[in-house]
Amino acid sequence: MDCNKRDCCNTCIRIGNTVTGQPGTAASVTNSGSCCCPVLNFTIPEGERGQDGASATITIGTTTTGSPGSPASVTNSGTAQNAILNFTIPAGQNGKDGINGKDGTSATVTVGTTTTGYPGSPASVTNSGTAQNAILNFTIPAGQNGKDGINGKDGTSATVSVGTTTTGSPGSPASVTNSGTAQNAILNFTIPAGQNGKDGINGTDGKDGTSATVSVGTTTTGSPGSPASVTNSGTAQNSILNFTIPAGQNGKTPVVTVGPTTTLNAGQPATATAIPTSDGIQIDFGIPQGKPGNNANQSFASFFNYGTLFNNGSQLPFYPVVTDITGQIVQVSQEQISLEAGYYLVSYHVSAILSDAGYMQITPFYSSTSHLELGIYFLTPEGRSTANGSNTIIIYIPEKTNFTLTYNSNVSSRDGAATLSILKLQR
Repeated sequence: MDCNKRDCCNTCIRIGNTVTGQPGTAASVTNSGSCCCPVLNFTIPEGERGQDGASATITIGTTTTGSPGSPASVTNSGTAQNAILNFTIPAGQNGKDGINGKDGTSATVTVGTTTTGYPGSPASVTNSGTAQNAILNFTIPAGQNGKDGINGKDGTSATVSVGTTTTGSPGSPASVTNSGTAQNAILNFTIPAGQNGKDGINGTDGKDGTSATVSVGTTTTGSPGSPASVTNSGTAQNSILNFTIPAGQNGKTPVVTVGPTTTLNAGQPATATAIPTSDGIQIDFGIPQGKPGNNANQSFASFFNYGTLFNNGSQLPFYPVVTDITGQIVQVSQEQISLEAGYYLVSYHVSAILSDAGYMQITPFYSSTSHLELGIYFLTPEGRSTANGSNTIIIYIPEKTNFTLTYNSNVSSRDGAATLSILKLQR
């Protein structure tokens, strides 16, 4: 039919195929029908792909051992975009070593395999070794691909936050589990406590053993889609872990800030709490201080009295000879000695000249009870005779108490004398 003729037919227009062309190519329209009944086929090029977002980095700076009893701290010497965390953890107080004690075996941490999982699969860390000699195997999912198109929006950023931190039983396996999703991971840590050591017998101060160390070396951002990896450039005793983590596609960079760091009591589990913020997360740390060792200073004190008139039913007065510097044995009044909880070796001697034939009885009093069974008793057959007695005992104090010696006699006395020595026992 001649398309130049105006009366060929009633004109009809139909839409045929619509094809997405390569980015940057020209759009086009073709007619696969006739001039009277055209069938229009469209080719529309795809929009250019947006640029990848910049990845945030977290690196470990310095790890410093603080003095025993000093506060723990975590500081950021980098920026909110590129954090550098510096840790200060106080050492525990030095304890006492036993005679001819052997050094303990150092724990080791080595890196096993590192596998890149499919986008959307869960991240995981497993231990194929033992609690004493851990071999950590990492599976890290690749980042989700962002969406392309004309004026397309950036993809949703992946997030990693810290969930719970639990102290496991000594000897139990360490573990890290993800209670969130692959896109928004929530990592929960279980870390076993160390085994309790055995006490030595009357040991002397020993030297500290060499601690195993784990430090972070380099952290590298890989290209989107490249495999993640963790390598150890140190040794099993002194690990240096180097991380390579691929950037996600078109993600927005979260801001990670370090919140307050709290020093917890010895024996409490460490904590790390993630708090969402408007542009990322804030991590608050709780770090327990080291357990104090046995007191290196022994607790002991001694007291005396002489040329004193002892009265029936009264508590014997004392004057200090040697004062305890540890605060376990404290003279709170002339008659009363305060003792903290524990075991004590108590030795005392009392003498007095009795005016007439009679008796002298000395009774220890502590923990709200008189202890006649631990006292002394002396009977004189005639007047102007000396009554005297000594005793050495080991006593147990379940809680803080005052210790006294009570004098009883049925006759008057003069020139009384007394000595008292107290030693706290280590057990």
